Amino acid sequence: MMGRVNIYEYFVEKKFSSLKKFERELKYRNKFENFLIPRILSVNQEDLVIRFEKINFPFLDKELYRFRMGDIENLFSNLPNIEGKTCEIERLKFVNRFIERLPIKMVESIIEEKGFLIHGDFRPQNIFFNGEIFGLIDFENAGYSFKEKDLAYFYMELIYFNNDLSRKFLRKIRDYGSYPRFLFYCLFYTLSSIQNPYSNKKGLESVLKEITFEMNKL
Repeated sequence: MMGRVNIYEYFVEKKFSSLKKFERELKYRNKFENFLIPRILSVNQEDLVIRFEKINFPFLDKELYRFRMGDIENLFSNLPNIEGKTCEIERLKFVNRFIERLPIKMVESIIEEKGFLIHGDFRPQNIFFNGEIFGLIDFENAGYSFKEKDLAYFYMELIYFNNDLSRKFLRKIRDYGSYPRFLFYCLFYTLSSIQNPYSNKKGLESVLKEITFEMNKL
């Protein structure tokens, strides 16, 4: 048992049943500080309580109040901002669900080894093969990182173009590096590619289901 969760209007408090679980949660969350997840608002080590922002925005309530008061002109002029915040809420919910399912050993494996020179845009459209020799084009995003990052990007492209081939690729991937790190970068590319969570919801849920299944086999 984690402990107790209290939900308030603008934040969520989690009280942990032991110092070990409390420290693990902090370590775990800090690994994802660059991702869009509920921020930690305060930490109370004495009481083993962490306070997170609640996944909603006072901004949206303010705009809806304008609508109720008949301020239609200002409401419509601010629609792009409202839409952006609404999509952000959907993304927060998705990322939070996904990250909470990641095993801690997967998170810790991300920074254990040194990186390599990678292509950065390793997808089928940039790969040529004449039956004997492979060729690559478009090295604009080349850099120094983990090879699993290229492999994950390639896999994420396959999901949308050829499901059968993507499954075969997934079965073979264990032979080419850190499988936990590969799965992590699948998450990374999934999240970084979100433009409109509503239109991509089916695809995102499919990725979530497939990768979570693979995680549970680790």
